[in-house]
Amino acid sequence: MNQVVPGRRSESTDPRALRTRKALVGATVALLKTHPVAELNVSQIVKEAGVSRQVFYQHFTDRDGLVLATAQDMIKEAYEGFVARFSSDRDFEAAVTALMTTLTDQYEAAVHIIDSPVHSMLDQEVVAIMLPTMREELRSRADEWGGADEQLLDDMASFYIAGCQHLLEEGVREGASPEEIGRRVELVRRVLIRE
Repeated sequence: MNQVVPGRRSESTDPRALRTRKALVGATVALLKTHPVAELNVSQIVKEAGVSRQVFYQHFTDRDGLVLATAQDMIKEAYEGFVARFSSDRDFEAAVTALMTTLTDQYEAAVHIIDSPVHSMLDQEVVAIMLPTMREELRSRADEWGGADEQLLDDMASFYIAGCQHLLEEGVREGASPEEIGRRVELVRRVLIRE
């Protein structure tokens, strides 16, 4: 996932900068468990992280930049794990269940991110991670349907990813178990893929 995050030190590899970034992201996750993004402000975040406002602004241009970075950190490993697992064993339901299991402790924070201004940017990140895998899954099926050009495969994969994301988000909002979310997504996949 490309982490294009606003801020001067957001991509620094200096150990102090990494510790500060980790503290800011950790504080944001903690606050997002009980506060919607609209209720968060930089003062709360820096107090929770134990850093100054000046240090905050050395890393991020604003609150939403930090919220996006936090969301990226929350999902990056989970979605990359999904892609790796699905690519190796082709069990979509198990891959979705594993994905949601890694996020279970962060459902409250995830709902607040879903309801925030960074949600659409985060969805774009998810599409970027998932598109190659979904494109290849659909490519193998397209021959059965009489073939599809690259644009149609990309369009179908993007549509499929958006639908899966919607189901995942609804499951998170409902507090559904990872197994229930995996089952729901798999049922829809079987119908769409014609299995």
